[in-house]
Amino acid sequence: MTAIVLTSDDRLAQATQLQLTWWRFRRHKLAVVSLVIVALFYLGAVFADFLAVVDPHATDARRSFIPPQMISLFDNGAFAPHVSGLKGVRDPKPSSWSTRRTRRVNCPSRCSCTAIPTICSA
Repeated sequence: MTAIVLTSDDRLAQATQLQLTWWRFRRHKLAVVSLVIVALFYLGAVFADFLAVVDPHATDARRSFIPPQMISLFDNGAFAPHVSGLKGVRDPKPSSWSTRRTRRVNCPSRCSCTAIPTICSA
C-alpha cells in the first residue's frame, strides 16, 4: 500500500465551498470573536427563562414610574449600603401618583435581585 500525501494545492482543489469559507473565516480574528459573542447572545435568548432571576409576571404597575434611588453608604455612622424605602402617595390636586422617601425603612443593598423585600417596594 502506498500512502497518498496531499499537497496544499491538492487540498485546496478537493475542498468543498464550506471548507474554503471556514478556513478563510478562521483567519479573521475579529470575525471569530464576533461569532462567539453573537453565539452567546443567542444562547442567552434560548435559555432566557432558565437564566431569569425574577418572575416576569410578578410586576407592579405602580413601580414603573419610580425614579432611580441614590444608594446611601452610611447609616448612623456605620458602613451599611442601603436604599431608603418608598411610600406611594396620590396627590389630590394634579391627580397623579408620586413617591416619598421614608426614613423608617432601609432596604439593604444586595449584589443580586433574587429576593426583593416586599416592605421595601411598597
